[in-house]
Amino acid sequence: MDRNRPLIGITAYEVPASFSHWHDMPAVMVPAAYSRSVVAAGGLPVVIPPAEGTAGLLDQLQGLVLSGGSDLDAGLYGEQQHPETLGVIAHRDRSELELLACALDRDLPVVHGDDICARLAGRPGGARILMLTAAADPGDRVDGLNLGADDYLTKPVAKSDLLSAIRSRLERAAQQAVPEFKPNFDSARPLERAFGLTPRVAEALLWVTQGKTNSEIAIILGTSESTVKKHVLDIFEKLGVETRTAASLRALEVLSSPPAQE
Repeated sequence: MDRNRPLIGITAYEVPASFSHWHDMPAVMVPAAYSRSVVAAGGLPVVIPPAEGTAGLLDQLQGLVLSGGSDLDAGLYGEQQHPETLGVIAHRDRSELELLACALDRDLPVVHGDDICARLAGRPGGARILMLTAAADPGDRVDGLNLGADDYLTKPVAKSDLLSAIRSRLERAAQQAVPEFKPNFDSARPLERAFGLTPRVAEALLWVTQGKTNSEIAIILGTSESTVKKHVLDIFEKLGVETRTAASLRALEVLSSPPAQE
């Protein structure tokens, strides 16, 4: 064993599992993502079952991860049980609270949810963060949002409200991911290259895209309106469209592309 790698305890939970010829066999389990993350960070994971008296293990550990899972007993923080509270496991709560108290006494590394939020918000990639917490003070909410959370919900929260918050944040992220049109109208050359237009016809398309009428384009180009009409017909044929709006949309795609910005 590599003695330079820190031992990190991960609390597990006891659930019925079915595999091979076993069915509903009580099993001590922890999602693999926890152990894989510890390994990826350079540590060695140690799975701790939900049993009282395991705090002595902390003398051998350099860190502790309290894994997620079922809901906590609301009575532990002086509240009534919410109707939608599910899966309370009293012996697991007792075990983890004992571990947490002993870990704090030993000054083992503890990462607060605010720290996790700030780290995630600072990473590239645009992670969406929804804080779900029992801290209901308005100041806590302000702090969470300032750290980068997209939303802040206080427990207990109805499942429908939680799902609605997640859905709205995903929809907002999808809207923000839509590329913004920033066309470059400085030159018609990108239109020449993209559609195989003559310089004069490309100039006409450039002005059509900016909403100019045939008569206005004729004045700008110093030509007759009938010539501009012919240019517009050439544009329709080359682009395979039938309206000025459709031609403008095709042109905007080209003028908003990276080569057109150079």
